[in-house]
Amino acid sequence: MTDWEWWLPRIKRAAARRFDTVARELGFVNVTAGLYCCNETYDRHSSQKKRNRKMMEGTILANECGDEYSLGELCDASNANPSIGTCAGPSGSRLKRPDFRPDLVNIW
Repeated sequence: MTDWEWWLPRIKRAAARRFDTVARELGFVNVTAGLYCCNETYDRHSSQKKRNRKMMEGTILANECGDEYSLGELCDASNANPSIGTCAGPSGSRLKRPDFRPDLVNIW
């Protein structure tokens, strides 16, 4: 029960949840103030993304041919990156993601 490596992330998570709850109850999160989260939550999320990116840039992976890439490079080249806009098809061909069609929304 005294392992801080186990407790600290859980305490931080609980404190962040409680902070968000209190921010909603006090009216800091609403349509006019900020629809999804308060500024502190947004800042915390942004700093986490920056820390994750820094860690990925520092992590080097090697394949069986001996080629080395940073995890950040692989993430940027992944089809999960929305700026690429394509994904691999069943035969390895590149497919374009379908565009949003508002005229088809109410068909069903």
